[in-house]
Amino acid sequence: MTTPASFQAAAHFHPSTKSPLAHVNYTLWLLITALLAGLLWSGFNASVVIFCVIALPLLLPFAIAGALRLRRKQPFLSIDEQGIHSRWFKGKTKQYCWPQLSQLRLHSNQGIAVLELTRADGKKHSLPLNTLDQPGLQQLALLLQRRQDGTGITIDDQHSAGLAFMTRLQDEMPVLWVSGSLIALNIAIWLLTTHGGAGINSASPEQLLAWGGNATSEVQRGEWWRLLSATVLHSGFMHVAMNMLGLYSAGALAERLFGHRRFLLIYLGSGLVGSALSLHYAAQQAVSVGASGAVFGVTGALLLAIWRQRRDMPADLRKQHLYSLSLFIVYALLQGFGHHGIDNAAHIGGLLSGMALAALLPLRGSTPRSNNPRTLLAVLLTAISIIALTLSAAPARVDQKLRISNGIAMKQVGTNMDQALAQLKQDIAANKAGTLSDLALDDRNRSIHGPAMAHIARQWATIKMPAEDPRAPLLHDMQRMAQLLDEGLNMPSIYLPEQHKIVAADPQRMAVIQTELTALNQSVLDKAEKLKAAPAK
Repeated sequence: MTTPASFQAAAHFHPSTKSPLAHVNYTLWLLITALLAGLLWSGFNASVVIFCVIALPLLLPFAIAGALRLRRKQPFLSIDEQGIHSRWFKGKTKQYCWPQLSQLRLHSNQGIAVLELTRADGKKHSLPLNTLDQPGLQQLALLLQRRQDGTGITIDDQHSAGLAFMTRLQDEMPVLWVSGSLIALNIAIWLLTTHGGAGINSASPEQLLAWGGNATSEVQRGEWWRLLSATVLHSGFMHVAMNMLGLYSAGALAERLFGHRRFLLIYLGSGLVGSALSLHYAAQQAVSVGASGAVFGVTGALLLAIWRQRRDMPADLRKQHLYSLSLFIVYALLQGFGHHGIDNAAHIGGLLSGMALAALLPLRGSTPRSNNPRTLLAVLLTAISIIALTLSAAPARVDQKLRISNGIAMKQVGTNMDQALAQLKQDIAANKAGTLSDLALDDRNRSIHGPAMAHIARQWATIKMPAEDPRAPLLHDMQRMAQLLDEGLNMPSIYLPEQHKIVAADPQRMAVIQTELTALNQSVLDKAEKLKAAPAK
């Protein structure tokens, strides 16, 4: 970029590799690369292929469009004695002459600098300046201010004050090691869980519980560490991506306003309070995981910190952050209330905890004399809240370890039953084909199939499941089916010499058994399909 002392030569502003758009574009290409690497790493696993087929067409257009906008061969914006020129102005007009303009306004919109041109006829044209870095924006503001001198054009520069405020914060704290480390930790643990058997975008409740998911039944067994471990676990790619995007968006400013240690206290305290409140709601009957409680806490703390900084923070910057944070909180909570499987209790607990901590903790740069007592008070109240919420939780509605052990037992006994039925069907097919006589089939029913089914029926009978468990009706059907098969296979038989035929000793009872088995078979298929379609808990 060149900025002459006068408008006798053009000032050209080229896209910067340090601009907001460049950072977003780098992230998009990194995600695309990670997806392709994951695809190769998985050996082209079917679920990973499907996920990439969905995600790549969504990411690639934005990444390519961003790369085109960041090309440095042509200037992004040029200013000279004639006016302002940019090929990125919307519409056919790419140049606006000074006599056409009545006002130039430099302001922020969702964190992005925007140059708004107002023509003499009142029409407005906006140009997002997301390809320029901070020095470029400062030079542009200075150049526009100079243009105001001796002309009828007014310059409304609302962005420079906010830019100066943010630049000062960044200069005071250039490295955000806490938020950066937390993002890296959450992503690393998600990668470890995928390597440990979880799907790219899904993990079973059994896996999440084994890795440290939050569940009321387990915390009430004394495993309080789950309140913390659950905050670094995620159920899939979209879950971790959205949470880390939220932490990246709110965490940078929050860490700079509170400082490293107090920011970490807000993050951990909010996550733990969110997990503790979840013990009363979602974790009562499901395995709860995710950093969203901590992220909500950071968001709530930032919201209150901005209000506390209302006299020091420029109005345009303050309004922009308050609007975006409020919109995020309201939208995310409404999503949680409207969709199954979202732990809104953790969100609300984290949000309230973060706001309470932000009210107690001193901001960075405040008078040090009162900092330590206020920080100690915040730690004490957070610990009391976590303990009180955990101890006051009602007994768990679902025992997660029992539920999981029942699931494992049902799967094992079901496999045994399938194998026994497959052997029985082979013998029946052989009998129909004439390679196995009726007497031999009857003998095998008594010596092999009957005892095997009796043993399986006893295995089914050992599985106990609460009535509120959604698998209980299926278990009841499977238990009844095993009982009927046991009774039928072990029923005494009668040989009719004149007909060379073997029949059941009680043909009427056998007919009832066969009718009930037919109905049970269809019922089992329907209930299994219903369970497969139900959301995992």
